[in-house]
Amino acid sequence: MSQEKAPNIVIGVLTWRGYETTRNCLESLPRLVGWPFQTVVVDNDSGTGEGERLAAEFGEPINALTLDSNGGVAGGYNAAMRWAAFQGANYILLLNNDTV
Repeated sequence: MSQEKAPNIVIGVLTWRGYETTRNCLESLPRLVGWPFQTVVVDNDSGTGEGERLAAEFGEPINALTLDSNGGVAGGYNAAMRWAAFQGANYILLLNNDTV
């Protein structure tokens, strides 16, 4: 009998000049059943470096993706989905940075 492989789930969190709000969101993620999940903080060209800063503060499994231009919510989430696909994700959970 073969065992099914657990699905690869990635979480994408979009941020733009919302360091504290995004930090609160990331702090809440370990409450999720099945934690840890690869998580990407998409910095939507905030100019503050907050995505990289948060990824450095939290460490794995938090990653940063900094965009060169602000594509709005849709552009940010599309970037998160491309990142997740590159990671081999079967599913992606897209969160606003004010989700706790």
